[in-house]
Amino acid sequence: MSSKRIKHNLSCPELTVLTINCDNNEENNEKNNNEKIDELVNYIKDITYVVLTNLVDIYFKNVAENERRKSFIKESFNVNITKRVTHKYYNNEEKDSVKKMGINCFENLFFTKYIAKKMLVTESLKVFIIVLLHTILLIQVKDLELLVLITQTVFSSEYLFKYIKFVYFIVQVSRIYAKMFDMFITNPRIDEKKMMVKTLDVKFN
Repeated sequence: MSSKRIKHNLSCPELTVLTINCDNNEENNEKNNNEKIDELVNYIKDITYVVLTNLVDIYFKNVAENERRKSFIKESFNVNITKRVTHKYYNNEEKDSVKKMGINCFENLFFTKYIAKKMLVTESLKVFIIVLLHTILLIQVKDLELLVLITQTVFSSEYLFKYIKFVYFIVQVSRIYAKMFDMFITNPRIDEKKMMVKTLDVKFN
């Protein structure tokens, strides 16, 4: 008995199309899942940023400012309203009085002005680089959606607005410092009542 081998040349385009469609569906599902994960991560990042920013503004800044004020009053009038002790600060020899408070305030302003002007160089350089890069991208990039995304990223961080506030802060500090400099250095022999009024005016400015 002889056996015959029968060769079947089967062509099934429907099966091929079905396989391709399944592959495409898997790719689309994977892409959609990745997009959802990215959206979730961005959402969590945004929420975390908002929570931390407000926590710092509402709580930690107030705690720090409150302790700073207490230390300032304690060192000016020798009143124990806080357990914290300042080291190598508020170390003038003036007796406890409003005048000593004024000198302490002058010391605060001196160091604040010095540090802020040091920071201004770095902050100005950062803003210059941001504006320069953004301008180059506006000229070079043709995709409108990408430009909108870049612009939103740059300005949503509020970095430029924080820089403007920082410059305004330096201007105000310099103005108040000039008043204190005039009171204690240029014209130190004013009567005690005027000195007290000017000190309180500067302190609450």
